[in-house]
Amino acid sequence: RASNRDLEQLVDKAQEDVSPLAAYHLLRQMSPLDRELLGVVQPERLVMTSVPVPPACIRPTVTLGDKGTREDDLTLATSDIVEANNSLRSQLARGNPPKSILEAWEFLQEKCAVYINSEVSGLNLPKGRPIRSICSRLKGKEGRFRGNLSGKRVDFSGR
Repeated sequence: RASNRDLEQLVDKAQEDVSPLAAYHLLRQMSPLDRELLGVVQPERLVMTSVPVPPACIRPTVTLGDKGTREDDLTLATSDIVEANNSLRSQLARGNPPKSILEAWEFLQEKCAVYINSEVSGLNLPKGRPIRSICSRLKGKEGRFRGNLSGKRVDFSGR
C-alpha cells in the first residue's frame, strides 16, 4: 500500500501546469549528459524569450490612394504586443489581483501567437480580412520559399 501512496503523489504532480518560465528554468538546469542525448546544446533556447521583428522592408506601409496609408499586419501586431506587454508590466507594478494579471498574461500570449501563426485554431481573431502572420508569409504557393526562393533564377542560392 505504500507504493500506491507514492504513485498517487506522482500522479498529482503529473497534472500540474508548467508555465513557460518554469519550463525555461527546467531546460536551463538540464545536465550536460541529457543535453547530449537530446542533441541540443542550449535547450533553454527552445522557449522564446523575445519576439523577432522583421525590418521595415519586410512590412512596408501600403498606400491606399486617396484614403491614405495602412500599416502592415506585422507592424500592427508588433504594436499590439508592445501595448499588451506594457499593460502587464503596469499591472504587476501596481499590484493588481492575480486574476487580472493572469488575464493580461493570456492576452499577451494570444497576441504573440497571432503574430507567429494566425491560422491556429482557438484564437480570438477579428472578423473580416485574415491577418498575414510570419508563418503565412513563408508557406503556400506565393510564400517566401515556393514563391521566391525555389525558382530556377534566384539570387543568393547555392547549388
